[in-house]
Amino acid sequence: DNKNIFVNHLLDQEFLQCRLSERNGISEEKNLVIKISQPKVIEGNFFSKSYITYLVETNPFGFKVRRRFNDFIWLHDILQQLYINAIIPPLYKKNYIYGMKDAQVAKRIRTLEKFITEISVHPLIRNSQIFYDFITMRDDKDFLRKKDEYNKINFPKQAEDMKTITGDINISVNYDKEQYAEKIKTISETNENLMRKMITEYKYLNVQLQNVIAKIKKINTMWDEFYKKSNLNFEGEIILGVYYSFNKFMDNWTQLYQTQINLINEKIREYFRYIRNEYHSIKEYFSVYETAKNSFKKSNLKLTETKERLFEEKKIDDWGLDKEDLENKILLFRDKELSMEKMLPDETRKVKDKKKMYGSYLNSLINEYEHIISLNRKRHKDNVESFIKDMSNAAINFHVSLNEIYGYIDTLKEDLFVNEK
Repeated sequence: DNKNIFVNHLLDQEFLQCRLSERNGISEEKNLVIKISQPKVIEGNFFSKSYITYLVETNPFGFKVRRRFNDFIWLHDILQQLYINAIIPPLYKKNYIYGMKDAQVAKRIRTLEKFITEISVHPLIRNSQIFYDFITMRDDKDFLRKKDEYNKINFPKQAEDMKTITGDINISVNYDKEQYAEKIKTISETNENLMRKMITEYKYLNVQLQNVIAKIKKINTMWDEFYKKSNLNFEGEIILGVYYSFNKFMDNWTQLYQTQINLINEKIREYFRYIRNEYHSIKEYFSVYETAKNSFKKSNLKLTETKERLFEEKKIDDWGLDKEDLENKILLFRDKELSMEKMLPDETRKVKDKKKMYGSYLNSLINEYEHIISLNRKRHKDNVESFIKDMSNAAINFHVSLNEIYGYIDTLKEDLFVNEK
């Protein structure tokens, strides 16, 4: 009946009790905000190059530390190695250009802030002691020593070593979830390629808008000359208002396009670049899961074939049985299923360990993907709202200038009509 089906389903699920996730000084804070600001150039010497540090400020706690870009890369890499069941937010690789310009520094700040914010909302990683030390340790020497300590930690190699939010990790293999994982891979690859194309098109649009701005500025310069020269001959005339309004209109038109360019650079193109890299991280995690799956299936097939051969040959001394099982050889020869379960215990245990890793990666991939999709919904909402707000403000100024021109032209038409009379 349904009750027995439910009970059997529960019995089929395998769970491992593993280490509980860490807790730290920010674990209970629901309104955590981390800001990156105040880039500061540290001059190098004969033996070292100059570099930039960034202020990392954590509120409402008021933590303030300075970190290099290399420190952020270290944080990304160490988390990726220690939390093998989590998809770590992407971080753009270092751009080895000497002497970064202000625009590049501003872009890097946005990148670092997005990365650290994504970690701060991850239900597992935000509780890690590594992350807490990163945002709280002010003394550079102490932080360097702590980094060395973390670098010496043994990385997890078994499912039992994985850290989870609850301390329980599901390592069961569900073939419906396998199909879901394949869909995740397809979605990640498709979206990554699509967003790469979108970024290319936005770059092209950026160039086109810059060209339009240059032409508008050139025309605006001409209207400015009209206004200045006409001011000498038509002082107090309505025509001056027309020239002035056209000049103001063209200026606001330029600002409208400049706002569009800023939105493309800061909100749209960078936003899609981050999402694209995130899908790339998902695809990389899928590769880890797929490697574990193939390793288990290959080892399991080889072990099964070996056990089949050993059973057919009846060479029980090669089965690796303990003394007690060897005394029941007659029973074992009659019961193939029991024999397959008992023989080669060491090899069987290794294959089971691979199955645990395979299952844990499968479940973690799905859980992490759904977590990222949930975050993306909020990202889309915030990004679109910000885009609409900025564009609306720019459009309002543009239309105000246009209405002023219409007003002056209407007045000019009336004046010309009266003069003709």
